[in-house]
Amino acid sequence: TIAVNEKIYTIHRKVEKYEKKSKGEVSIEAKTHLDFSMYNTVTEETKSLNGTTRNQTDANIRKQFGTVDDFLISSMSSQHGALTFINEGSTKRKEIIAKFLDL
Repeated sequence: TIAVNEKIYTIHRKVEKYEKKSKGEVSIEAKTHLDFSMYNTVTEETKSLNGTTRNQTDANIRKQFGTVDDFLISSMSSQHGALTFINEGSTKRKEIIAKFLDL
């Protein structure tokens, strides 16, 4: 659960293991259930942000919050200042800027 202003985002991911029997052999597999929703504390409405597939729901989460790499770059930037960015080569700096500007 992540609160941003008047909106509360909830991501619930559940993994269930099961045994699959195929051609006399048993393998253990897993199925993942994913639910992404937003609750507005002002209107008291809950909105599903799920896609039609799990991959689309994951994409919606990345669109809203970014990737783990985005988090690490911004976190390191605030902790270590701009030196990390400045010390990168020009190609890497362009990649970082493009990622944050969603280009």
